[in-house]
This record gives sequence, C-alpha cells and structure tokens, in this order.
Amino acid sequence: MLAPLAAHYRIGRFDYVPPAGDGWRQVGLAPDEVHLVYAELPDAENVEFRLDLVIHAFDVEDPAAVPDAAALARISHQQQAAKRKGSLVAMSDVFSVAGGDQLYAFTLVSRSPKGDYFERFYVGLAPDRSQYVVAKATTGDPSYEQAPFWRPLQESIVTLRYRREADEQGAPADPDETSQSSGTGDGAGGTD
Repeated sequence: MLAPLAAHYRIGRFDYVPPAGDGWRQVGLAPDEVHLVYAELPDAENVEFRLDLVIHAFDVEDPAAVPDAAALARISHQQQAAKRKGSLVAMSDVFSVAGGDQLYAFTLVSRSPKGDYFERFYVGLAPDRSQYVVAKATTGDPSYEQAPFWRPLQESIVTLRYRREADEQGAPADPDETSQSSGTGDGAGGTD
C-alpha cells in the first residue's frame, strides 16, 4: 500500500530525510529499513513506478574486517556484481558521494527479459563501525539521471547520517567523530 512520506526516517541508527516533491510514496517501514517509490499516475487507473528505493541498516559483525567506508563500498561492489553474474552488462567504479558523510556509491546495469535495469547503491558506515547502511535505487529508465526523481533522490541521499545513541539523548555530536568512518564484512552487499 502506498502511503505519504514521513518528514524524517530513522533506519537503524541512521537518520534520513526523504526526497521532496510529488510522486514519492512510502511502501514499507521497519526499524532497520524503509522502502520508498517514485510513481507517476498517467491516468486514474494506472500507476507507473519509475524508481524503487530501499534503505537498510545492518549491524557490523566484525568491525576490524574493513578499515573504512570506502573499503566497505568496494566489498559491496564486488559482492553485488558477483550476484548478478551473467545478467551484469556494465558497472561503474566506486565513488565518493559529494556532500555525503563518508558515503560511497556505485552503479550496476543488468539485463532481464524485460530490458536493462539500473541499480545505484549507496554505502555508508557508522564512525564507531557498529552499523552500516545500504541504499539501493532501482529503475528501468536509461535516462534516469535526467528523470524528475533523480535530483530529489540525490539531495535526500546526502541527508543519510549516523546518529550515536548519546546524540539521541541530547548530547551534542562530536563533529570529528561523525565525519570519520570505518568498515565491516560479509553483509556489505545489503539489500537485493
């Protein structure tokens, strides 16, 4: 069921402000996950889903396994590409997300019987390496970067920030700690 967006989401111990604008709806919500879509209504009887966004927080099993958020993103990149084996037709390198707090991204293009689909993964890590977050945006639109949903998505994804438990109780965040990150192990592939 499609529901209006909340003004703010708490995903695990990560805070997130969803995209602004018409077309965005919430599909699902759990303590460690939020599922949003961008949909257009061409007429009263049809809904055209243009983008699917799932953001999931995971606990880190072994904080020593990966030294930083960039390494975590590279592990996720390798795992996700391996999962797609024969359907993968293209992939980007891992890159730092401008404006993000130790947030990295990569894109995979896979082929299905219905055509190509594009997945942009965003990977972030808590400064204390206790949790990491993976956001996956999926679309079948080859011109997705020019689509009406893309800019609001990019503006919202940089709001994805870890919030220490002490911050929840009103203690001020240490700016040095919130701008540094480290890594984890096997679960770095996130949602699929």
